[in-house]
Amino acid sequence: MRDIATSPAGDLTVTDTARIMRDVVVTGDLYAVAGVRLVVDGTVTGDLHVGHGADVTLNGQISGTLHNAGGRVTGVGLRGTDDASLRPAA
Repeated sequence: MRDIATSPAGDLTVTDTARIMRDVVVTGDLYAVAGVRLVVDGTVTGDLHVGHGADVTLNGQISGTLHNAGGRVTGVGLRGTDDASLRPAA
């Protein structure tokens, strides 16, 4: 698993298995593309986009909206997120 330890400027697209470390702040949207495994320990100030078959564990927090296109999303950072946003879009 690759560690992302520096805060990117703007949006971030993850295309491989990775962990966003606790002190990292993604100041735009975060995209987990189809089939990737991603652990988010940091903060996302934008939206989280989860691709089909992606597996995202959210231990940090997101300020924006969760967009699930057929992936799996779990974690403690989901407080305040309604159950409907955890299910894939129809």
